[in-house]
Amino acid sequence: MYGVLVNTRLVPEGEEPKTWQDVLDPKWSGQIVMDDPRAIGGGFVFFSAALVALGEDFLRNLAAQKPVLTRNIADSANRVARGEFALMIPFALGLFPQVKDVPTVKVVMPEPGAPFVLQGISIPAQVRHPNAARLFIDYLLSDKVQAHLAANYLRPVVDSALDAAPPEARDLLSAPLLGTSDPPRSEERLALAAEIFTD
Repeated sequence: MYGVLVNTRLVPEGEEPKTWQDVLDPKWSGQIVMDDPRAIGGGFVFFSAALVALGEDFLRNLAAQKPVLTRNIADSANRVARGEFALMIPFALGLFPQVKDVPTVKVVMPEPGAPFVLQGISIPAQVRHPNAARLFIDYLLSDKVQAHLAANYLRPVVDSALDAAPPEARDLLSAPLLGTSDPPRSEERLALAAEIFTD
Protein backbone atom coordinates (compact mmCIF):
# COMPACT_ATOMS: atom_id res chain seq x y z
CA MET A 1 0.00 0.00 0.00
CA TYR A 2 1.13 3.54 -0.74
CA GLY A 3 0.46 6.83 1.00
CA VAL A 4 2.31 10.14 1.37
CA LEU A 5 5.33 10.80 3.57
CA VAL A 6 5.19 14.30 5.07
CA ASN A 7 7.91 16.41 6.66
CA THR A 8 6.32 17.70 9.87
CA ARG A 9 8.59 20.76 10.05
CA LEU A 10 7.60 21.95 6.58
CA VAL A 11 3.95 20.93 6.83
CA PRO A 12 2.13 22.23 9.91
CA GLU A 13 -0.16 19.89 11.84
CA GLY A 14 -3.53 19.71 10.11
CA GLU A 15 -2.22 20.95 6.75
CA GLU A 16 -1.16 17.52 5.45
CA PRO A 17 -2.86 16.41 2.21
CA LYS A 18 -6.16 14.86 3.26
CA THR A 19 -7.12 13.93 -0.30
CA TRP A 20 -5.04 13.17 -3.37
CA GLN A 21 -6.43 16.36 -4.91
CA ASP A 22 -4.79 18.31 -2.06
CA VAL A 23 -1.32 17.55 -3.47
CA LEU A 24 -2.25 19.78 -6.41
CA ASP A 25 -2.29 22.86 -4.16
CA PRO A 26 0.25 25.36 -5.58
CA LYS A 27 2.00 25.49 -2.20
CA TRP A 28 3.45 22.04 -2.94
CA SER A 29 5.01 23.14 -6.25
CA GLY A 30 8.65 22.04 -6.22
CA GLN A 31 8.15 20.46 -2.79
CA ILE A 32 7.42 16.89 -3.92
CA VAL A 33 9.83 14.01 -4.50
CA MET A 34 8.14 11.26 -6.49
CA ASP A 35 8.96 7.70 -7.43
CA ASP A 36 9.33 7.92 -11.21
CA PRO A 37 6.09 6.72 -12.86
CA ARG A 38 7.86 6.20 -16.20
CA ALA A 39 9.34 2.89 -15.00
CA ILE A 40 7.81 -0.17 -13.37
CA GLY A 41 7.65 0.33 -9.61
CA GLY A 42 5.66 2.15 -6.95
CA GLY A 43 5.43 5.35 -8.96
CA PHE A 44 3.91 3.43 -11.85
CA VAL A 45 1.43 1.69 -9.54
CA PHE A 46 0.42 5.12 -8.24
CA PHE A 47 0.18 6.48 -11.80
CA SER A 48 -2.02 3.56 -12.94
CA ALA A 49 -4.32 3.75 -9.92
CA ALA A 50 -4.62 7.54 -10.16
CA LEU A 51 -5.29 7.41 -13.90
CA VAL A 52 -8.36 5.24 -13.36
CA ALA A 53 -9.58 6.65 -10.04
CA LEU A 54 -8.64 10.34 -10.33
CA GLY A 55 -8.29 10.88 -14.08
CA GLU A 56 -5.63 12.01 -16.53
CA ASP A 57 -6.17 15.68 -15.65
CA PHE A 58 -5.12 14.93 -12.07
CA LEU A 59 -1.85 13.44 -13.31
CA ARG A 60 -1.19 16.34 -15.68
CA ASN A 61 -1.81 18.79 -12.85
CA LEU A 62 0.52 16.78 -10.61
CA ALA A 63 3.23 16.93 -13.29
CA ALA A 64 2.71 20.71 -13.38
CA GLN A 65 3.76 20.75 -9.71
CA LYS A 66 7.27 19.95 -10.97
CA PRO A 67 7.94 16.95 -8.71
CA VAL A 68 11.51 15.67 -8.59
CA LEU A 69 11.38 12.19 -10.13
CA THR A 70 13.66 9.49 -8.74
CA ARG A 71 14.10 5.72 -8.63
CA ASN A 72 15.86 5.80 -5.25
CA ILE A 73 12.83 5.53 -2.98
CA ALA A 74 14.70 4.62 0.20
CA ASP A 75 16.84 7.75 -0.06
CA SER A 76 13.75 9.81 -0.93
CA ALA A 77 12.35 9.08 2.52
CA ASN A 78 15.60 10.33 4.03
CA ARG A 79 15.44 13.47 1.89
CA VAL A 80 11.94 14.22 3.21
CA ALA A 81 13.14 13.58 6.77
CA ARG A 82 16.03 16.05 6.23
CA GLY A 83 13.65 18.69 4.92
CA GLU A 84 14.73 18.73 1.28
CA PHE A 85 11.10 18.07 0.31
CA ALA A 86 7.78 18.49 2.07
CA LEU A 87 6.15 15.39 0.51
CA MET A 88 7.11 12.01 -0.92
CA ILE A 89 4.61 10.46 -3.34
CA PRO A 90 3.94 7.58 -3.21
CA PHE A 91 5.36 6.24 0.04
CA ALA A 92 5.33 2.44 0.40
CA LEU A 93 4.15 1.38 3.85
CA GLY A 94 6.80 -1.35 3.71
CA LEU A 95 9.32 1.47 4.28
CA PHE A 96 7.50 2.59 7.43
CA PRO A 97 10.00 0.87 9.81
CA GLN A 98 12.76 3.02 8.26
CA VAL A 99 11.03 6.25 9.33
CA LYS A 100 8.64 5.40 12.15
CA ASP A 101 10.95 6.74 14.86
CA VAL A 102 12.09 9.81 12.90
CA PRO A 103 10.52 12.85 14.59
CA THR A 104 10.40 14.97 11.43
CA VAL A 105 8.09 12.76 9.35
CA LYS A 106 4.68 11.18 9.39
CA VAL A 107 2.67 9.08 6.93
CA VAL A 108 -0.79 10.06 5.74
CA MET A 109 -3.21 8.11 3.59
CA PRO A 110 -5.15 10.58 1.43
CA GLU A 111 -8.75 9.92 0.46
CA PRO A 112 -10.27 8.24 -1.43
CA GLY A 113 -7.71 5.53 -0.71
CA ALA A 114 -4.37 3.81 -1.16
CA PRO A 115 -2.79 2.60 -4.37
CA PHE A 116 -1.62 -0.96 -3.80
CA VAL A 117 0.29 -3.88 -5.26
CA LEU A 118 -1.73 -7.08 -5.41
CA GLN A 119 0.18 -10.19 -4.46
CA GLY A 120 -1.39 -13.58 -5.06
CA ILE A 121 -0.71 -17.26 -5.26
CA SER A 122 -1.98 -19.94 -7.60
CA ILE A 123 -1.53 -23.64 -8.29
CA PRO A 124 -0.42 -24.61 -11.81
CA ALA A 125 -2.77 -26.95 -13.65
CA GLN A 126 -0.06 -29.60 -13.77
CA VAL A 127 1.63 -30.01 -10.41
CA ARG A 128 3.33 -33.06 -8.92
CA HIS A 129 1.92 -32.64 -5.38
CA PRO A 130 -1.43 -30.77 -5.53
CA ASN A 131 -2.27 -31.51 -1.90
CA ALA A 132 1.06 -30.04 -0.76
CA ALA A 133 0.33 -26.95 -2.85
CA ARG A 134 -3.07 -26.55 -1.19
CA LEU A 135 -1.50 -26.98 2.24
CA PHE A 136 1.04 -24.27 1.41
CA ILE A 137 -1.76 -21.89 0.43
CA ASP A 138 -3.59 -22.73 3.65
CA TYR A 139 -0.40 -21.92 5.54
CA LEU A 140 -0.04 -18.56 3.79
CA LEU A 141 -3.61 -17.69 4.76
CA SER A 142 -3.14 -18.88 8.34
CA ASP A 143 -3.49 -16.50 11.27
CA LYS A 144 0.24 -16.85 11.96
CA VAL A 145 1.42 -15.73 8.52
CA GLN A 146 -1.26 -13.06 8.12
CA ALA A 147 -0.37 -11.61 11.53
CA HIS A 148 3.30 -11.62 10.46
CA LEU A 149 2.41 -9.61 7.33
CA ALA A 150 0.46 -7.06 9.38
CA ALA A 151 3.29 -6.78 11.92
CA ASN A 152 5.60 -5.93 9.00
CA TYR A 153 3.37 -3.16 7.61
CA LEU A 154 1.80 -5.23 4.85
CA ARG A 155 -1.97 -5.45 4.53
CA PRO A 156 -3.19 -8.95 5.34
CA VAL A 157 -6.04 -10.57 3.45
CA VAL A 158 -7.54 -11.74 6.74
CA ASP A 159 -9.01 -8.65 8.43
CA SER A 160 -8.68 -10.05 11.95
CA ALA A 161 -4.89 -10.12 11.45
CA LEU A 162 -4.85 -6.30 11.47
CA ASP A 163 -4.83 -6.57 15.26
CA ALA A 164 -1.19 -7.68 14.93
CA ALA A 165 -0.22 -4.50 13.09
CA PRO A 166 1.78 -1.94 15.06
CA PRO A 167 -0.67 0.59 16.53
CA GLU A 168 0.85 3.48 14.54
CA ALA A 169 0.17 1.62 11.26
CA ARG A 170 -3.21 0.00 11.95
CA ASP A 171 -5.30 2.84 10.54
CA LEU A 172 -3.01 3.17 7.51
CA LEU A 173 -3.29 -0.55 6.73
CA SER A 174 -7.07 -0.50 6.99
CA ALA A 175 -7.49 2.44 4.59
CA PRO A 176 -9.76 1.99 1.56
CA LEU A 177 -7.97 0.82 -1.57
CA LEU A 178 -7.70 3.15 -4.58
CA GLY A 179 -6.50 0.77 -7.27
CA THR A 180 -3.43 -0.86 -8.77
CA SER A 181 -1.65 -1.38 -12.05
CA ASP A 182 -3.13 -3.28 -15.00
CA PRO A 183 -0.29 -5.42 -16.43
CA PRO A 184 -1.80 -5.91 -19.91
CA ARG A 185 -1.92 -2.11 -20.28
CA SER A 186 1.53 -1.41 -18.83
CA GLU A 187 3.21 -0.51 -22.10
CA GLU A 188 0.44 1.94 -23.01
CA ARG A 189 0.47 3.51 -19.54
CA LEU A 190 4.25 3.76 -19.38
CA ALA A 191 4.13 5.68 -22.66
CA LEU A 192 1.47 8.00 -21.24
CA ALA A 193 3.52 8.53 -18.08
CA ALA A 194 6.56 9.42 -20.21
CA GLU A 195 4.43 11.92 -22.15
CA ILE A 196 2.98 13.55 -19.01
CA PHE A 197 6.07 13.54 -16.78
CA THR A 198 8.90 15.05 -18.81
CA ASP A 199 12.25 16.22 -17.48
